[in-house]
Amino acid sequence: MAGAAFMMHCTIRVRSDMPRSHSTKDARSIAASALRTQKNSVQAARLAVASAAVIGRRLALGHAALHDPAGADPHEFVRMVSEKGTAVMAAAAAGLRRQPAAAALVARFVAVEAGAAVQAGVRVATARTPSAAVGAQWQYAGEAAARTWSFYLGLGRAMAEAAGSMTAPVLRTAAANARRLG
Repeated sequence: MAGAAFMMHCTIRVRSDMPRSHSTKDARSIAASALRTQKNSVQAARLAVASAAVIGRRLALGHAALHDPAGADPHEFVRMVSEKGTAVMAAAAAGLRRQPAAAALVARFVAVEAGAAVQAGVRVATARTPSAAVGAQWQYAGEAAARTWSFYLGLGRAMAEAAGSMTAPVLRTAAANARRLG
């Protein structure tokens, strides 16, 4: 009974310092991530088709070179390596260009969480009653969950953007090779 009476006296007030547009921002992150993921899927499908065409054509060139080494195109065999290296370097550069945005997102989240933890600690420490201390802890937990969810969505969006940026140069190279090799 004492526990029930204590809980009756506990008033847990959830106060949020987050802007009201928080859920709108999350919805936009979800929509942007979904759109980018769809674009990434299309890129991956186009890359698979172009790669299959290039691999098939180059296998045929290699097979023909085994039977007639003098008729082989040495430039095409050099391109097999140099074009892949160039595409991979462009993909790595695209990933590095996206890295500061993701790093800033993580740093911002860590800074906000550190400040929120300190504020929550102060609210708990200065609570006048045990129920107020419990309320401050619940408030912190609820707000931390919302901030973490938003961070998760934002990071997912940033990673989807990075994946698309990194796939683009490889796709361009494969598509150009498929067109050139016919």
